[in-house]
Amino acid sequence: MKIALATDDNMGLDAVVSHHFGRCPYYIVVDVDDKEIKDVKAVKNPFYESHGQTGEVPNFIHSLGVDVIISGGMGPKAIGFSTTRDTSIYRSFRHSGGRNKKSHEWPDRWSGSM
Repeated sequence: MKIALATDDNMGLDAVVSHHFGRCPYYIVVDVDDKEIKDVKAVKNPFYESHGQTGEVPNFIHSLGVDVIISGGMGPKAIGFSTTRDTSIYRSFRHSGGRNKKSHEWPDRWSGSM
């Protein structure tokens, strides 16, 4: 399973969770297998400066093979695009400057689908 965390920096699991899915500068992509983290990488949001056209950010995330998105928030159009691809969406309790370090203790840190 691949999990993308919308973040304000590229510090891996120490990154700050972004307030908004489409307007974050980075996504931390975490590859998890049987509840074990196999890989963590920072990916630049190519639409950060322009915010992209409707659907471009969810399409980009989908192209990375992401199954789950964790963000401080997400607009209704992005939610619609993401859920049509069977991507689960969660709101992080650790946004507003929160760090992800312990977010890998899933799923009890998630608030559920947005």
